[in-house]
Amino acid sequence: MSDTDTTLRKDQSDTEREREHKVLGVLWDPMRDEIIVGFGEIALEAHSVNPTKRSIVSIVGKFYDPLGILSPVIIRFKILFQELCREKRDWDEPITGPLLTRWHMLINDLKASESVRIKRCVSEQQGMCELIGFCDASMAAYAAVVYLKDGNGVVRVIAAKTRVAPLKTQSVPRLELLAALLLSRLIENVLESVSMVLAISRVTCYTDSQIVWHWIRGEDKSWKPFVQKRVKEIRQHTSIQSWKHCAGASNPADIPSRGIAIMELSESNVWWNGPEWLGAEATDETEVPMPKKCMEELRVKDCETSHGLTANSEQRGLIKIISIERFSSIKKLLRVTAYVFRFINRLRGAECGNIITASEMNDAEMLWIKEIQESSPEMRKWKEQYGAFKDQQGIWRCGGRIDNAEVTFEVKHPILLPNRHYFTKLVVKRAHERLMHSGVKETLTELRSKYWVPRGRSLVRLFIHYCVLCRKFRALPYKAPLPPPLPDFRVKECQPFMFTGVDYAGPLHLREGKSTQKVWICLFTCAVIRAVHLDVVPNLSSKSFVRCFKRFSARRGLPEKIISDNGTTFKGASKTVQRIMKEQEVREYLTDKGIAWTFNIEKAPWWGGFFERMIQMMKRCVRKIIGRAVLTYEELLTVIAEVELIINSRPLTYLTASDTEEPLTPSHLLTGRRIMSLPDHLSYHSDESYELNPDPILLNKHMKFLNTTVNRFWSRWKKEYLLELREIHKNTRARKITPISEGDIVIVHSEDLPRAFWRLGKIEKLFSGRDGNIRGASVRVHGRDGSTLLRRPIQLLYPLEIVHRSNSQSTEILPSPSPTQPEHAELGETRPQRSGARDARARIVAQTLND
Repeated sequence: MSDTDTTLRKDQSDTEREREHKVLGVLWDPMRDEIIVGFGEIALEAHSVNPTKRSIVSIVGKFYDPLGILSPVIIRFKILFQELCREKRDWDEPITGPLLTRWHMLINDLKASESVRIKRCVSEQQGMCELIGFCDASMAAYAAVVYLKDGNGVVRVIAAKTRVAPLKTQSVPRLELLAALLLSRLIENVLESVSMVLAISRVTCYTDSQIVWHWIRGEDKSWKPFVQKRVKEIRQHTSIQSWKHCAGASNPADIPSRGIAIMELSESNVWWNGPEWLGAEATDETEVPMPKKCMEELRVKDCETSHGLTANSEQRGLIKIISIERFSSIKKLLRVTAYVFRFINRLRGAECGNIITASEMNDAEMLWIKEIQESSPEMRKWKEQYGAFKDQQGIWRCGGRIDNAEVTFEVKHPILLPNRHYFTKLVVKRAHERLMHSGVKETLTELRSKYWVPRGRSLVRLFIHYCVLCRKFRALPYKAPLPPPLPDFRVKECQPFMFTGVDYAGPLHLREGKSTQKVWICLFTCAVIRAVHLDVVPNLSSKSFVRCFKRFSARRGLPEKIISDNGTTFKGASKTVQRIMKEQEVREYLTDKGIAWTFNIEKAPWWGGFFERMIQMMKRCVRKIIGRAVLTYEELLTVIAEVELIINSRPLTYLTASDTEEPLTPSHLLTGRRIMSLPDHLSYHSDESYELNPDPILLNKHMKFLNTTVNRFWSRWKKEYLLELREIHKNTRARKITPISEGDIVIVHSEDLPRAFWRLGKIEKLFSGRDGNIRGASVRVHGRDGSTLLRRPIQLLYPLEIVHRSNSQSTEILPSPSPTQPEHAELGETRPQRSGARDARARIVAQTLND
């Protein structure tokens, strides 16, 4: 220290500070066994900074209270910062007015008390203890606090949590429910921590809200999603029986929900030790009556039948008599409504004709519009925004500034319709179908010739997006996943033609006397060395292929696995070949193995690309050699043999100008040399008078030489061919893949038919590739001859974004939920779609498919 010229001084308070230690970032006095929480330094720093939004959030972030014991003090700073956010102030804009006064009051309150000492020991015995939690909420914040009660009745606070209320104003019952959820999470964390050192006999949770108590402990009802999700999570963290009701005056969680000064908090016995009645024995719980406000959170369809809303159930109207969601078109809805009123008029003695007139349809439409405008809660906002007025029929119409225009009254003042109502969607559907399923602009123009729908463009765009007929012509196929790794039989060393692909090409015409005959070329290709074997068959029958396969196996050996497309010829021959191979006595050692035959999915030639590429190469050679000539059978056999020679002598890898070594070809791996070149005898003898010597030593040397030559070619195959396969990659970037699942409704691509005639089907089974990704599916389609099951790759399936769900009662076709497509994209809504909207859209889709 003398080197740095530093003087050490010892204050009078140093002895006290020496007794203080930091434990997990909190000061602890081991002599008194007290935890010390002080905000003096924060108060001094806050007093010296210029109060802005940025500096305040910096000060709030400096509070460190892991147990939340002083959260009633800190929550006041958080509430102040939220009010600054609500006013949308800039980050560096100085605070003025009442908010600045509140800021100085909070800082002065912190300076008044530099530190607070809290007893660390919450229980001096090891007996059974209880956990007791309280929750409460105000319009500014909500909070939860947990107490520990030992066997002697001593109660101490051990943890607390606070949250500011959401910026979007919520009702008090919903805020109380958020507080209950916060308590359930907190008490689960506390129980997990203290159960390692203490035995917890009981857990009790208190709320002073009768509504929340009934939501948690009452019967399961169809609550709105906000209530239903949070009640479900509360029941997961705590038991239903643990929740009780307490009076609001004795709820200690009311203190952190509103905030309190630090001096008042240090003197609050209710906060540190809970209400007085906690130390007494538990009493029987009194019955809590159900408030009527509980039913405000029921879904609409359940509110209609709820006993708590008898006043609403007495209301009568078209909506109560006729369920509008049962109709898929507005035409049917209006006709049924007209028939209902005609029946009523006949009961009154009025005379009516047999056919529904246009005036009756118009009257039914006006009645529905009046009913919807009066019953829709959002109409009040739209009336004020568009200056709506009532016409002579009592219909609300939009105001405007085009009264002097030479257009009809309906165009000047269109009928105002709520954009969320099902009736409005039926009106949009009628306008869309009138214009032969035109686009958004045309449909919106037709709609606005009589009606005005707020945010109508978004509604029309959404409807056209889910229109089944439009999707048939606009839908894109499923995107294939990234290519999987090559199968092992493509990249491992083995005998030639051990793994073989087979396919047909043709037909070709042969001259037979004065007539012509059709023949086909059967191609066998090795999946490893890419060699080919060509043969001629007279037809595409299974018997012809079996004979061709016998000739192939006699020359090239019996393959271990055969890969082919899904032609009927191969399907019929597969079982036949396996049965014949098991019957051959010459190959008894293969009778147990048979032949593993793999069929690629229909209409997916790229699945067999390694033999389809050889077909293309063979066709190119045959087309150039034969041209328009008609050959005899013997001439064709000669041509085919020469084509096979040429293909097997092609280089397998890319050649550069500097390559001096002979290129690697399939014939090197077949015969040890390139077939089109002369054999190299000088490599193993130089004497021209060399004669075959049956000496075993020379024969062994010759065999070793052949093995060395073959091994050298296989070594080049690994270094050159396999590494070149690594370079052949296309579109290896990640791509967004549309999810596919069983039950999806799709249209199946057909090369022979226009898109309008493509068949509709339902996916029944999915096929995965070696990498686990979906690459094919079985699709059930219906035709005149009944249903048919097709196997297709996903690239030929076009999803309609609807799913077919069937059960024992009914069969519905529903649009598949899309998290990235909210009901109104312009509104930015992220809440789940209502069940009524889903059911209504299902009926529209089902009816559209039936039509």
